Amino acid sequence: MIAAVLFGGVSIFGGRGSMIGVLLSLVIIGVLRNALTLADVSSETLTIVTGALLLSSVLIPNLVARWRAVREKRLMAQA
Repeated sequence: MIAAVLFGGVSIFGGRGSMIGVLLSLVIIGVLRNALTLADVSSETLTIVTGALLLSSVLIPNLVARWRAVREKRLMAQA
């Protein structure tokens, strides 16, 4: 599952990530999917949840990096 690898912290651009993060993300996704299945949630909703995890695992690190760059730029301008 690509979603588990990305959710585990492996960068799609390479150079970062750990096996522990991927294993933890596999456990989290497995538990989440199992809990939703036991709650009788439809398979479409399971796909949407997995997709949302995938999108968040790609977008959030990029947004944080962008925010840090803007913050650093402002601090340098003040100095």
